[in-house]
Amino acid sequence: MTPPGKDALVSVDAVEPDSPSDESPLFLTISEVAQILGISTMTVRRRVQAGAWPSGRCGGQHLILREFVDDVIAEVRAGRHPDFDVFAAQWLAKANKGAA
Repeated sequence: MTPPGKDALVSVDAVEPDSPSDESPLFLTISEVAQILGISTMTVRRRVQAGAWPSGRCGGQHLILREFVDDVIAEVRAGRHPDFDVFAAQWLAKANKGAA
């Protein structure tokens, strides 16, 4: 139950992946990404541990950028069939180029 006067946390399921809001989380857990993409948590974990997908660690938990997941979904919705690892490599290269 939400305390009076406090906004409830937004569920990952409550936010459309292609329309991020100020309330959507910046990072997603491995379980959340697996659920959103409809793949196993082990697949996501292997890709993250291999460094193939953009992620970071907080404590013992891997966190994946929601922007990356949203962009993968946008590619699929646009009718393209991206290989997620190739897409991730291109996405990271583009992100790193923009950061330089």
